[in-house]
Amino acid sequence: MIQQDESTLLSFEQEKERYSHHNNDSEDPGYIKFLKQLTDPLLDYIDKDARGLDFGCGPGPTISKILAEENISCDNYDPAFFPDKELLATTYDFVTSSEVFEHLHQPREVIENVWSLVRPGGLLAIMTVFYPGNQDEFPKWWYKNDPTHVCFYNEQVFEYIANKLNAEILSMNKKIVILRRAL
Repeated sequence: MIQQDESTLLSFEQEKERYSHHNNDSEDPGYIKFLKQLTDPLLDYIDKDARGLDFGCGPGPTISKILAEENISCDNYDPAFFPDKELLATTYDFVTSSEVFEHLHQPREVIENVWSLVRPGGLLAIMTVFYPGNQDEFPKWWYKNDPTHVCFYNEQVFEYIANKLNAEILSMNKKIVILRRAL
């Protein structure tokens, strides 16, 4: 994992201000298509009666809307925009986290907390952009230029995380990871 130096991190308020300018409109077909990169493969693994949580849903919850069209229940949690901590006091059949992990100031702690929300046999579906495999490409990589993107992953990092969590990797590509919690 590659992580920004702690001294360069923005404050919570600065990050929230930046996020409030994101154009994550739940009615935007392009944004919906983007998020379906995560929800479409997730649907292959969950039942219609599954109950989930979108962890880090942002100011315009959309994954829950996409899943509702499939009659799947999904709550919305975001520390800045939907901070209902009661949602963090239960477990879910699945947890989604789209474009969140790259923002984590304390990745180990947050990932363990998110994992604790997944019931035995449940799923964690993550979307982030994997960093380039070639070290020479990283300085030119566009994704690292967002000052709120402070933690970066690749396949090997997620294999390590899965091992530490005792999770099975059901699916993984350069952007999407779906983990299953052991029964």
